[in-house]
Amino acid sequence: MKKKFSKIWFPITIAKYLIAMIIASAVISQHAIAIELKSQTLRYSVDYRGTDAGALNIEVIRNGDNYTIKAVSDLSLVAQLFLKSYTIETQFSSVNSNVSLLSGKESLNQSGETIREFMINQEAREVEYKDADNVKFDAATRVDADAFPLGMILSKTDELIGKPFLSVSPKRARLFVVKEAAQEEVTVPAGTFNTTLIKSVRPDDKNRFVQIWLKSGDNPVPVKIVSGKPGKVTTLTLTK
Repeated sequence: MKKKFSKIWFPITIAKYLIAMIIASAVISQHAIAIELKSQTLRYSVDYRGTDAGALNIEVIRNGDNYTIKAVSDLSLVAQLFLKSYTIETQFSSVNSNVSLLSGKESLNQSGETIREFMINQEAREVEYKDADNVKFDAATRVDADAFPLGMILSKTDELIGKPFLSVSPKRARLFVVKEAAQEEVTVPAGTFNTTLIKSVRPDDKNRFVQIWLKSGDNPVPVKIVSGKPGKVTTLTLTK
């Protein structure tokens, strides 16, 4: 009787073990899959305070675990009267699905002159500006780029809610907190997309906000970005 029980019990145990291993492998594989952004060029129309400001061409360049994001302005004739054409270039590294902003600079398109730049000092927890005061941040604050927030794009939505992030440009660094995320279908010149809408506000000024619509699925690029405060809003809309 004991031998019969052993013969039945052994294959059942092996079967349970194999099933458990398959489930565990699936869970591990699912957890290990990271959102990645491919190298590509995107074009956004820019509405600046109700005025057609032209377009922004954003080039995503991936080289292994490193990303370079180039945002090149293509100003309208009206915008050229009060703005200069520029290129903002930011550098990121991506290690084990953790995206880190490394540095950034702003250059004038006409002359190529770099007019502003910054570096992130993770050890000192400071944004180091060449010709301006450094900006400190604490260990709980995520640091991301202002023009194209790669860290937010490549993060899981539920890990962003309620968390502070420092939005850094070559000109300044501003603290925001992600308040909510929702699924929303949005239509832009590039098409109609299912998106995740992420809403963020300044903790010291609730009127200042950033809203970003990220395309669902693979390649979750921003379909639309709206930022500013009432009466002074900038809107970027994906055109292709």
